[in-house]
Amino acid sequence: MLLYLCLPGLGQNKSQHKTGKKGEPLTEAGKGIQKDQIHKLILRLHPTNSQLYPYVLLKDGTIYSRMDVSPSDLDVKLSKKTAPEKWGTWQKTGTSYQVHFHNGRKQTWGTWHPTRPASESETIDGVYKCVGSFGGSRVHNSNTLILRDDGTFTWRYFYRSKGIFKPHKNDKAIKGSYRLEHYTIHFEYENGEVERLLFAIFEEQGGFTIGVKPFAEMTELQIDP
Repeated sequence: MLLYLCLPGLGQNKSQHKTGKKGEPLTEAGKGIQKDQIHKLILRLHPTNSQLYPYVLLKDGTIYSRMDVSPSDLDVKLSKKTAPEKWGTWQKTGTSYQVHFHNGRKQTWGTWHPTRPASESETIDGVYKCVGSFGGSRVHNSNTLILRDDGTFTWRYFYRSKGIFKPHKNDKAIKGSYRLEHYTIHFEYENGEVERLLFAIFEEQGGFTIGVKPFAEMTELQIDP
């Protein structure tokens, strides 16, 4: 069993164009970036807040910063028009990446963390958590995600007191089923609501990222939801 913390949500802007939690424009599910267009998804440690953020490197030499939604659902054309600062170009020299974002930022990334997409029919079984809370279309202030091999999930809210994890007073089990599709996690809640987010598995150690929130395995917390 796995337990994770954090969850982004979906909404609509004033023009009624469907967007992700962070305002990223969405197209019809699966009509955005295709998996064969992706060169790699890497994580970079932010220098001030020490959080890992995802960057999607495309085979055409472009890069997208801090993607939260499923890559296959991103409306690329509209995103480049409304949020050009999130886009840039990349080149690899040895083990380093030379990146140049459209807002003028030029950087050399000598240190970065690799990820991999989920394989076909892959499932996860365990308890994972993220730093802070994860809020989405159905999840508010949850910080623990339990994933099971049978394709079910449960969001919970725990806090640590004197070395022991306990349910928060606002803890509420939110359940449903999940499916992993390459760099996408597909959540379907018990009420039928669907949420699709970026998902990548860490290559160097156990854990993964959902949207911009990294999750680490909580081996000390065993729960039967």
